[in-house]
Amino acid sequence: MKLMFIGARLFDDVALYTKNNGISTVLTESNPESPNLSLADSHYIVPRGMEHPKEIAIKEDVDGVVPLIGIDGPLFDVALLKEELERDYGLPVVASPPDAVSISGDKVKTKKFLVENNIRTPEYNLINSGQVQELNEFPLVLKQAQGQGGKDIKIALSPDDVQAYLEQYDSALAERFLDGIEISIEILRWNGQSVPLVPVYKGRTTLDCIHPLHKIKKAPLNVENIDTHELNHTIRMIARDIGEFMGVEGTSDLDLILNQADNETFVLEINTRPSGTRYLTAAS
Repeated sequence: MKLMFIGARLFDDVALYTKNNGISTVLTESNPESPNLSLADSHYIVPRGMEHPKEIAIKEDVDGVVPLIGIDGPLFDVALLKEELERDYGLPVVASPPDAVSISGDKVKTKKFLVENNIRTPEYNLINSGQVQELNEFPLVLKQAQGQGGKDIKIALSPDDVQAYLEQYDSALAERFLDGIEISIEILRWNGQSVPLVPVYKGRTTLDCIHPLHKIKKAPLNVENIDTHELNHTIRMIARDIGEFMGVEGTSDLDLILNQADNETFVLEINTRPSGTRYLTAAS
C-alpha cells in the first residue's frame, strides 16, 4: 500500500505505524524547514494550496490521501480536493466533505445545525451594537463565526462589556455561559461507520475565559458523584449521532460542557480535523 500525507507537522503521529506495517509514504509540505520530512519514504516541497498535492497524488499513483492539517483555514480546500479525487479518480481522501466542513468551520452554522437536529447546545443570539440594551442575562460568551484556540472570544459580565466587544467587531454570537466541565471527544468515521473514542476532561469553565489549551486535561473522563459509565456512554452516543448527521469522515473532534446546574451535556462545536487531545485519547 502507498499513501500520501498532506502536512508534515503531525506526520510523526503516524510515521511509526506506516513503517511497521509496510506502508509506503509520500509527504507534501509547503515549509521546507518543517520537522518530520525525513520520516517519509519521499517528500515534496510544494506551494500552499491543494493543486500540487492533487497532481502528486495522481502522479505517484497512491492508494489514498490522508491530510494531516490541524488548523481550520485550509480545511475547505481539502474538502474540495477530496470531492475531486474521489469523484474523478476513485482515490479515497480521509477527510470530511464540503458540507460537513462548511458547518464545522462556522460557529453560527454549527449552532443552527445543532438546533435543527435537536441537539442540546447553550442558548444563543446573534447581536449587533443596536441590541446591547436588550441583553439582560449575564454572563455571556461572545464569539465570532470563525476562529479557533480561543481567538476572538470574550466573557461579558455586563452590557458595557458587550459594547466594548462590539466596538471591535460589527456583530457577535452571544451564547449563555455555563458553569461546568469542558469535555472533548474524537470521532472516527469511514464508509458510514462511526467510532466515538474516549471523552477527555478539559477543566472547569471560568469567567476569566481561560482556554482548555492552558488547563490540565485528563482521560478517561471521571466526574465526582456522577455515574462515569453512563456519562461516558451518553457523550459517545452524542458524538456518534453528530458524526452521522453531519457526514464527517476521517477524524473529527466534538467539544461539550457538562452543566453543573443539571448535569446535562451541551454541545459547543465540532471540528473536522485532528484533535488537540489525541495523545490523551491514545494513552487512555
